[in-house]
Amino acid sequence: MVTIPIDWALYQTYLAGELVHEIVMATILHRPVRDMNLGLLDIDTCIALEQLAKVMATAYSNAGR
Repeated sequence: MVTIPIDWALYQTYLAGELVHEIVMATILHRPVRDMNLGLLDIDTCIALEQLAKVMATAYSNAGR
């Protein structure tokens, strides 16, 4: 049986949050996204998080409309 560390899910959630924050800030500030260690986040999750971040940045940029 595979043993999963107790803090694995918390760490993956933290990495996902950091990735979304970085992409949102880079989009709003018109700067490149810095390279990040994504740990064990799979590519499908990273793509979904990028789409989420871009929608959030667009909503933030158009808040008054």
